[in-house]
Amino acid sequence: MKPNNSGSNMDKQVSRNEEIIPPVLADEETKLTIRKKVWECFSNHRLITFPKPHGRIPNFIGIEDTTMNLTKLPEFIGAKSVAVFIDKALTSARELVLENSKDLYVPFPRFQRCLMKKIVVNESDDFKTLVSRGDIHRGENVGISDGVTVDMLIVGSVAVSKEGYRIGRGRGFEDLEYGLFKEYKAVNDDTVIVTIVHDLQVFDSLPRDLFEKYDTPVDVIITPTRTIIVENKLPKPPGIFWNELNVGQVKSRKLLQILYAEHKKSQNRDTTLSKENGKGHRPFYWRRYSKKETKNPVEDPDANRIDQNDKENQKKKRRGSGAKRNKGEDDTPRTEESYRTDETDRSKRNEKRRRNFRIDYSLKVTNINKKMRTRDFVKALKERNIKPRCITWKGKRGVCYLHYVKKDRKKDEDVSDAINDVIEIIQDLKLDPDEPDKNLNVKVVEPITRIETVDVTAV
Repeated sequence: MKPNNSGSNMDKQVSRNEEIIPPVLADEETKLTIRKKVWECFSNHRLITFPKPHGRIPNFIGIEDTTMNLTKLPEFIGAKSVAVFIDKALTSARELVLENSKDLYVPFPRFQRCLMKKIVVNESDDFKTLVSRGDIHRGENVGISDGVTVDMLIVGSVAVSKEGYRIGRGRGFEDLEYGLFKEYKAVNDDTVIVTIVHDLQVFDSLPRDLFEKYDTPVDVIITPTRTIIVENKLPKPPGIFWNELNVGQVKSRKLLQILYAEHKKSQNRDTTLSKENGKGHRPFYWRRYSKKETKNPVEDPDANRIDQNDKENQKKKRRGSGAKRNKGEDDTPRTEESYRTDETDRSKRNEKRRRNFRIDYSLKVTNINKKMRTRDFVKALKERNIKPRCITWKGKRGVCYLHYVKKDRKKDEDVSDAINDVIEIIQDLKLDPDEPDKNLNVKVVEPITRIETVDVTAV
């Protein structure tokens, strides 16, 4: 990562940072209202780059130059291994770690396969490509038993205070990741936690009653104009608090399931889960419909006896081919009217299938190489854990559509985070061999009901 050497741009950026101050907080603030004020402040001052700040860690203009201040930090100079979260705003931090010949670790999304990914560098690799969200999945898996401990952890923040309190993007993703790291000893109390933010994200103080025992604090705050060292470091969470998680959250993460089983077996920890947002939740291994009651052959000797009517029904289902299909049930030749009735029934069934096959949201991908084959595109998506329900392929025009269906249509499921993550990953892809620096363009389009699709599993 090369710093911005343009003197006029740097002077302009520093002067703008000095003029912009954090938003004013009211007496009764929540984490959500503070996030909204920070995001609106970024939008109003036009300090943001792709993607939009709302719901994310802000990726502000000049963050590459701000990240270079890490090299002046003694803790970073002495660190041999650094873990950096996967936010888009921290791309330059991941690149800087590799440029300084340090081991880079990235948390694996939702902890499905491993605890972290170690980014492996070859001589021909470009650092900027390695640290993009689309290629991070190619790193080496770091399991829970590998005994890796990092010296520094770099996290993103929406708002921080000089006392060390931190507000993330919401839903506790970073706090859960830190708790798992702590449980598996990937971090300890001596691990330095650093956050890279803009000056408008730094407050003198934040309401202490907003923060819980599981909230992860920071030790160092780096901004474009200064580096803040927290003098009285706040206590860090000791691990996972099971009473703050529900059944659905545990079931959706493989490593959480393993840890929960260990704690429940040892009985040294309270493994009582919260019922909040988990009432009525059915684990994935429950059958949706209960099995029909079957009779016990010992108690009922006639239980295994097949009724004569059942035999006749089975014969009708196994009706033969050829001439028999052209006859009715009484072996009489079929009439033209009977064929019309069957055709009508068949069209009704097909129409019902089309109605049931509803697409909830679609993504339009453009700027695709017209010579690319479908299988190569699908393979690249699978390598990055992108699995749409189906694909509409129009490769000759350099366009394709990725179609998705919600897991539970009855619930008002919020899929905005998942959509944004997929968009970021695809936009970082470079699949054109003729133009290696050419990126794909992605945007959300209206759901399509009747489509010609390519089944992902069949490609």
